[in-house]
Amino acid sequence: MIRTLLTLLLILTATSAWGAGPYLTCDPQDGVTSYRIVTPSGAEITDAVNGAAMVDLSTWPTGETQAEISAGAPWTLDGMLTEVIEWSDPRPFALGRPAELQSPMNIGLKD
Repeated sequence: MIRTLLTLLLILTATSAWGAGPYLTCDPQDGVTSYRIVTPSGAEITDAVNGAAMVDLSTWPTGETQAEISAGAPWTLDGMLTEVIEWSDPRPFALGRPAELQSPMNIGLKD
């Protein structure tokens, strides 16, 4: 019983930590610590998850959004990380988010 409760608690905690999703992801890259997403409405920098992108898209607007993503890694000075980030060439993409769908109406059976 205790084991089941602990497992359930762990699952709920892990689920709430990541938010609603869906997520924009990419393959992990050695040394990458952050990703920069640029859209017409501005730029967002997010931490890498084990070198991979994990960007929550649940707040993005409906319709098609032109964007680009770049991978980043910090410069070092005497072996210490700095706040200066070197960004990769951007990878453009177009994200299409559907409008909120309505539930089906007038459900019936046909012969």
